[in-house]
Amino acid sequence: MAIATQTGGSILRPAAYTGVDGFKPSFGLVPTRGLVPLAPSLDHVGVIARSVADCRLFLRAAKPRTALNIASDASRNPKLLIGWDALRQCTPEVRHNFVRAVETLRAAGADLRDAEPLRLDVMLAAHRIIMQAEATALHDRQLETHGFSYRPLIRAFIESGRSVPASGYVQALCLAETLRHDLTLELAPYDALLLPSVPDEPPAIETTGDASLLSPFSLAGTPTITLPSGVTKSQLPLGIQLVGHPGRDDALLSTAEWCEDHLGRGLPPPRIGESRRQ
Repeated sequence: MAIATQTGGSILRPAAYTGVDGFKPSFGLVPTRGLVPLAPSLDHVGVIARSVADCRLFLRAAKPRTALNIASDASRNPKLLIGWDALRQCTPEVRHNFVRAVETLRAAGADLRDAEPLRLDVMLAAHRIIMQAEATALHDRQLETHGFSYRPLIRAFIESGRSVPASGYVQALCLAETLRHDLTLELAPYDALLLPSVPDEPPAIETTGDASLLSPFSLAGTPTITLPSGVTKSQLPLGIQLVGHPGRDDALLSTAEWCEDHLGRGLPPPRIGESRRQ
């Protein structure tokens, strides 16, 4: 497993693109002490691993005092809320892959219901304002003296935060709280929200890809996990995302284990130094 951090989508996105699991715990559950912050209201510490069981091991190691509450219960058929409106921004291959995964889980006995519109665009806008403002506040002075140490895209993002007014930042924080509350209410009768992890296939090396389906839940602070769900026609990995209740990370992992049992774990990556034989 690999320790990873996420402010937007930097745990689940690379995991989905490489055909493994990525787990972002609830906001604040795993301390960020010792890390260089980007946006303290959004920064999470999590893990990229080969299975849900390994994600559970990470959580036991990261939060040993809560280990007794992190027990597996993957026997009960889950109640899942399906975020169909997220498919509007997905490619046809991602949509097809997601529908196939949903039908597999339905056939296995999951209780599936359609979610109300998720307001992902509003969540994404609030996330961006908060991330810009906080990143600039923390890194603007260092840009003046160590700007050469920042990669161009990160530097441009930090510089763009200079134009965010204080009133806009405060309004975004208030909106984020409302959106968290609304999401928590809608999720209350269900075990998790299900939607694609990424809207397209893995990109070229010049970019880390699209985090628009992930950043809203970094804003919400909910625990989230991506599971391998298939491959594209060109054999590139895709994933589905489960969003759980804040502070109930153990329950989300149990739901993910149930889904993993019925979807399969996919083709695991080769060990270091090994080549994969077809």
